[in-house]
Amino acid sequence: MTTSSGLSSRGIVKLKRFKGHLAVAYQNSIQFIDPLLFTYKDWSSQLYLKSKEIILDGDRSLRCSFGVIDYMVKTHWFNIDVSGPSSYNEANDNGDFTIASLKPGDYSVTAKILDDEISRKDNIVEFSFSIPLRWYERIWLKIAGALLLLFFGWKIIQWRVSAAKRKIQTQADLESEIAQIEFSALQSQMNPHFVFNALNSIQNLVSENRVEEANNYLTKFSSLLRSFLRHSELNMTTLADELELNRNYLDLEKLRFKEEMEYSIHVDGSIDVQDTMIPTVMIQPFLENAIRHGIFHKKGLGVITLTIDEVDDALRIRIADNGIGMKKSKEINAVSKVSHDSRGLKLLERKKELLKVIEGLEVKVDIKDLLQDNKVDGTEVQLTVNMKNHT
Repeated sequence: MTTSSGLSSRGIVKLKRFKGHLAVAYQNSIQFIDPLLFTYKDWSSQLYLKSKEIILDGDRSLRCSFGVIDYMVKTHWFNIDVSGPSSYNEANDNGDFTIASLKPGDYSVTAKILDDEISRKDNIVEFSFSIPLRWYERIWLKIAGALLLLFFGWKIIQWRVSAAKRKIQTQADLESEIAQIEFSALQSQMNPHFVFNALNSIQNLVSENRVEEANNYLTKFSSLLRSFLRHSELNMTTLADELELNRNYLDLEKLRFKEEMEYSIHVDGSIDVQDTMIPTVMIQPFLENAIRHGIFHKKGLGVITLTIDEVDDALRIRIADNGIGMKKSKEINAVSKVSHDSRGLKLLERKKELLKVIEGLEVKVDIKDLLQDNKVDGTEVQLTVNMKNHT
């Protein structure tokens, strides 16, 4: 209340409430004032924003602080509500708030006081702010990155498909070459001389009325031909099948040599012949070589020994004969103009190279003359089949 409200400008001595009125005593007079005649002014608390800071580096966040204009000293509770891509609502008694880990986008903030006696809608503070996208969060960059990944992914797929096609083609070429080698080897093994000699020996048995023996050898001959045909279609076979083929072959050759040839086969008992796989027709060319160039020119009994054992994860195959040796054989063949190395052995050398690529199989061949009292007493061929690398 002021003089504009009806108070006298004279000095007030005393104020006192009297019968619902306000009694104002001056030095020489007294004034009664009705308080209902005066307008009420709101002296309640007023909320305001003290400070705000938007932090975009690192963990994007909002820091803000609120205060209250209050003519009465008391504690207030502040409430803040944040709406946007990230939501936030919190209350405290100091008015300082930190909202962290904000996602990019537009936000609106509403702050108010939670005092029970103050719930006016006009006693609030509102403001808005935005969190911009970082450069690597922009949609065009994400699309470009996705397209780049698709491009490189497609190129990798193309490269792998091309590599697979090349591998398949190479594999097909190698297998085709092996098939051709097997066919050539089949022609070598079934050469007319061998077939004629075998059938001629069987016919001699029939002429001598040894019909049962003739039938037995005819069975071996047909079994040998079937084995040659079957093995010509395979890269690998069981050791049992390979041994059967070579027994039949040696039996037919022994029939031709009559009493001038013997053979023996020894297989280490630790080897499972049914489960052990070896390259097809790997042994027979060396047996043929031992007969043609070793014991054929020998006077007296010719002996061939086939020994198979296992050493350091490798299958060791030894073919030994008591023939005339490599040097003398070459001398005889030079005179008769016959090649010392059979066609089958030449084909086998190329087959070894292809098997290493296709089957991961390494085959080593060592040939040496056997000596007794410093004299040549035959030849030994040692085949080492490294089974450890076989996939």
